[in-house]
Amino acid sequence: MFHIKFIALGSLIFVCSHGNLDRANQKTRTIVARDEPRSIKFCDFPANLGIRVKTEFVYSGIEEYWSLKGKTRCPNAIPVEFDYSKVATIAAPRFFQKLDRLYDKYWKYHLVVEAIGVFEVDSIIGYGHLNTNKAVFKTERILSSTLSGRARSK
Repeated sequence: MFHIKFIALGSLIFVCSHGNLDRANQKTRTIVARDEPRSIKFCDFPANLGIRVKTEFVYSGIEEYWSLKGKTRCPNAIPVEFDYSKVATIAAPRFFQKLDRLYDKYWKYHLVVEAIGVFEVDSIIGYGHLNTNKAVFKTERILSSTLSGRARSK
């Protein structure tokens, strides 16, 4: 009986001492977590180049000229290419259904999208058809998308 109590007491001391050593080690460990995206207004993208951001925008176009725009008019608007090539079809099937409908009836709709990605600028080459877009939004993940009717111009 004494032998069992001694083993139990020895085990308890061992566990406690390792717990203290483990806590001492934890003070020096660095935990690397994935950065949360910075939420920005679309018009503020030039100040957030190369940074992972969450933003909302309108995607619209005609024929082969497509670009992103802010939900409200941006001062000093820069046309932005929408690169969604890294978004898996299986991860966002409804988004791709809406995109197909948008491309089929581009004169009737635009797509409002909330997404996570990175803005990049290439002022020399450009992006899109005939390099008309001077920036690109490289999309990592689509958070939401809504197909909306275009406002009629007067």
